[in-house]
Amino acid sequence: MSVRKRSILYCSLSIFTILCVFTAVSYRTNIRLMPHVETFSYIPPISQADERFKWYLPEESFFVNPMGHTVVYRVKERVGRFGREYFVQEVQLDIYTEKGQREIREDGHIRVIAPDLEAWDNLVYKSNRTFVEGDAVVWINPE
Repeated sequence: MSVRKRSILYCSLSIFTILCVFTAVSYRTNIRLMPHVETFSYIPPISQADERFKWYLPEESFFVNPMGHTVVYRVKERVGRFGREYFVQEVQLDIYTEKGQREIREDGHIRVIAPDLEAWDNLVYKSNRTFVEGDAVVWINPE
């Protein structure tokens, strides 16, 4: 092998090694800076068909988005920069009131109207950082 080919080979291997190291460092930094969220899988009670948009949710799962609306966030999966990643999706909701009163169960769950919510959604109830819709997150307790 000529000197020129050998030097090109060494240079290529060096560049490849540097890129691998930078990718690993970037991945670790990305994971460290993402919000870490904990979720619960919402299981609705069996009810009548006309009640399908009304849910009882714990108050700790309610967030206020930048627009000032009360929302809940569900964790979804997508393909990201480093493969599979989780992100949060916003679900708009309204607090259900009857005669100006909230409907609260004895366990502290509040009745809400959320047409976009589905059974078995993984709803965020705890996070170590603030986030907005579409942000990638580290899901601490996936089921």
